[in-house]
Amino acid sequence: EYGARCRRVMNLMFMLPDVPGLGVWQIDTSSFYSIREINSTLEIIKNLTKRPDYPEGRIAFIPLTLSLGPYDVSPPGISKKTVHIMHIRTDVKLADIIRHAMLPPGRVLVPEPELEEAPDDLFPKEVLELHEAQPAEKPPPAQEEDIFGLNAEREEEWTAIRKLMGEVHVNEKTARSYFANVCDISVTIEELAKETVPPALTVHMLKEFRQRLEQSRMNL
Repeated sequence: EYGARCRRVMNLMFMLPDVPGLGVWQIDTSSFYSIREINSTLEIIKNLTKRPDYPEGRIAFIPLTLSLGPYDVSPPGISKKTVHIMHIRTDVKLADIIRHAMLPPGRVLVPEPELEEAPDDLFPKEVLELHEAQPAEKPPPAQEEDIFGLNAEREEEWTAIRKLMGEVHVNEKTARSYFANVCDISVTIEELAKETVPPALTVHMLKEFRQRLEQSRMNL
């Protein structure tokens, strides 16, 4: 009796980070085409963001754009027409989605701090000349020796990471953001572009990053 009058309704809940106030917004729609379009896009994103800690994928706190736009449809028995449906904009880069999925949810919406170069006249010329004239201190023996093969292991991990970064299209800027947000380690883009492993990165940090890159490659 009620079957003919029942309609599928989608309750889409989302957050607006640039709108003042806290809370979750909701849009309801019974449009078949809006529901199909949004669900298909979200399913693709979930497949791209599957990781050991998110086996079903992740959508939360990944910035997306919801739009209303024209869409050509051909319902049965009706000639082709144009309707306006909701859809998620597809101008989001694949590398951005993977990068956001690597970050903790609370840090995704925080803009990356801009790194400013120190001005040339920050230090007096006399101080710079004195610093250059002093011989560099010799590092302690513990830093010169390859203790228990850790340096070799770090180099091996770094070689694998550089190869994976090229395969999943993750650049040095994205890697720098990962180490800054997840590991609380400051690494320069120049260090990340070298074939030698950055000194600040430990074996544990490198393994964690490699595992996340491998998971991203599996989802491509």
